[in-house]
Amino acid sequence: MDATTLSEIRTTIESLASDDGSYVVVCERTGERPFPATGKRFPDRATAEKALQAVVTYRETLRRYDPRTYRYDPTVAETPTSVRRPRQGRSTVEDGTDRVPLSHSTARGDPRPLSVPDDRTNDR
Repeated sequence: MDATTLSEIRTTIESLASDDGSYVVVCERTGERPFPATGKRFPDRATAEKALQAVVTYRETLRRYDPRTYRYDPTVAETPTSVRRPRQGRSTVEDGTDRVPLSHSTARGDPRPLSVPDDRTNDR
């Protein structure tokens, strides 16, 4: 990657993003989407991998200025249809977070996240 400043790295990630992409950069431990890829989607796995490398570079650079910068274990995941962003709106995740549900297999390198449970899973 040629970008060297935090601003240039953010611009690189934004240029890779797509409004209706199926792939995201996500922490495999927490399911959170690390800044500067928060809210960004990517059209294919190869593009998302480039964004992942930019996120790692960004966070390493930021950590030089602030050693307390949170450490993520980023990976690329395909978002389930139920949590993909509608064309005109915001995320459809019910709790309002910017998290992608992951399975334990994601930590083993299988990028398929779990589907979002429906309301019937909370029946008593």
